[in-house]
Amino acid sequence: MIRQFWEIEEVPNTATTSTEEQRCEDHFTSTHFRDNSGRFVVRLPLKENANQMDSCRNLAIRRFFMLENRLQRNPELKAQYVDFIREYLQLGHCREVNVIDNIKPYYLPHHAVLRPGSSSTKCRVVFDASAKSAPTNLSLNDVLLIGPVVQSDIVSIMLRFRLHQIVFSADITKMYRQINVHPDDTHKQRIYWRENPNDPLKILELLTVTYGTASAPFQATRCLVQLANEEEATFPVAANIIKSDCYVDDVLSGTATIDDAIEAQHQLQLMLARGGFPIHKWCSNSPELLARIPEDEKETLKPLADRHVNNVIKVLGLLWEPITDELLIAECAKAPTERDPPATKRIIYSEVAKHYDPLGLFAPSILLAKLLVQRLWQCKLDWNEPVDDQTQMEWNNLKTALPQLMQMHLMRHTEPAFTSKA
Repeated sequence: MIRQFWEIEEVPNTATTSTEEQRCEDHFTSTHFRDNSGRFVVRLPLKENANQMDSCRNLAIRRFFMLENRLQRNPELKAQYVDFIREYLQLGHCREVNVIDNIKPYYLPHHAVLRPGSSSTKCRVVFDASAKSAPTNLSLNDVLLIGPVVQSDIVSIMLRFRLHQIVFSADITKMYRQINVHPDDTHKQRIYWRENPNDPLKILELLTVTYGTASAPFQATRCLVQLANEEEATFPVAANIIKSDCYVDDVLSGTATIDDAIEAQHQLQLMLARGGFPIHKWCSNSPELLARIPEDEKETLKPLADRHVNNVIKVLGLLWEPITDELLIAECAKAPTERDPPATKRIIYSEVAKHYDPLGLFAPSILLAKLLVQRLWQCKLDWNEPVDDQTQMEWNNLKTALPQLMQMHLMRHTEPAFTSKA
C-alpha cells in the first residue's frame, strides 16, 4: 500500500513490453473473436505448465463451508450474496454443470467483499484464482499469462479531465462479465455453491471473464481497445475516448462545446453497444447533456454531511461536485481523540496512505505526513512498536491539521499553460 502511495506520483515509464506480456498479446490477437451478437469471446492465456495444476477441489469445498458459516451468522450479507449468485445465473454468466466429466477442472474459492460506498452493488463476490493446493502448489493465476497495460494512466486521464469545458463520466456495466470465455476453457472457472446448508452442493461454471483471475484486467481492457480499433471508422469520437480516457470500466472525458459532448455521448452508447458493453451512471457538469439521458442511466450524487456538500461522485479516487464543478479530496486522517491507541508505524502508514492525491493538488500539506513516514522507516521500528513521544506529538499535530483538507474545494476546470500552434 505504501509503495503504491508513492508510485502514483511517478512519471509513467515507457518500458518495452516484456516477453510474457507480448506472448499474452499475441495469444489474444490469434484467439479472440466476436460472436453473432458482437460480443467478444476470449481464450484463457495459459502457460505451458497449466496441465500440472491441481484442481483445488478440496480447498474450494473447505473454503465454501467457511463462507457458508459466515453467511448463516449474517442474514443481511447472505441475502446480498444469494442475490449476486442468482443474478449471475439469470444473466447467463454461469451455469450448473455435472461433476462427472472427462476434463481436469479448477475450482475457485470465493468470498464477499463489502463496498458500502458503492452506488450499485454493496456486496461483490470475489473469486480467488490464487488458491493453490498440494501436490503441485500451482494456482490458476500461476499458470495464466499477464498482458501489458493498454489504457492510459490515471494521472494522464485526470489531467485531460481538467482541460475540458464540458465534462462527463460514465461506467461500463459489469464490463468483465460482458466478455465470454471460450467453452473449451470454462471448466477452469468452477465454483461450489448452494443457497442453504440443507441443499445439495452444486457446481457452477463461470462463463465470462472472471474478476480475480490474473489475465482478466488485460482481457477486458484489451477487448475495449479492440472494439475501438474495429469501429473507429464509424465512431471516431467514441473510439478516441475509449483509447485515451477510459480507466478499466470508468469513462472520464469531455469536450469544448455542448454539441460535441452530446455527439460523444451518443457515439459512446452506440459503439459500446455493438460490443455488448452497456454504459450507464452518466454524470456531467452540463445540465443540457444530462437532460438527454434517462433518469435510470444517471449516476446517483451523494451528500457529504460532514463537509456540508450535497452532490458529489467519486472519479478515479477524488471527489467531484459536478454542479459547482469542483474537486475535493476523498478521505483524510481523522482528528486525534483520547480513545486513540498509541501510534505505531503500521497505524501511521495506514492513515497517511488514505490521502490519495494523484494530481498533487494537496501535495504541500500531505508532504509533511510523507516526511514523517520516511523518518519512521529510517528508525527501523517494528510495525506494531509504539513511536517515541516526540513523534507521537508530531503525529497528533498532523492529525489535527490534515482533516482541514476536506474543506478545500478546487476548481475542476483549468486553462492550459500554453497552446500549441502545430
